Amino acid sequence: MPDQVPDEVKADRNTRLLQAAERVSADHSRRLVGQTIELLVDGTSKKNAGELSGRTRCNRVVNFDGQGRASVGELASVHIDQALPHSLRGTLASRPEETACLSK
Repeated sequence: MPDQVPDEVKADRNTRLLQAAERVSADHSRRLVGQTIELLVDGTSKKNAGELSGRTRCNRVVNFDGQGRASVGELASVHIDQALPHSLRGTLASRPEETACLSK
């Protein structure tokens, strides 16, 4: 059934949905700040080739300075220092704490 909803209404609904999803994601990321988590190092940071990038068990991107002690393909313990719009920033730590992904 074409043209049941005007394009302006569709665009407004889409914008509101994207804003809500962004708020939920930001809240979950902020809840990880201060936690030490284990992640899989999967490459270098897209914005800084001197830093490593990895993913948490709940698939969040974390950028951090590997300090020559972490390598691609390894598991690393990283303390989450900052939540950014599309990633987390952290510092290499000594051991992971048991942390839930906070995906609920």
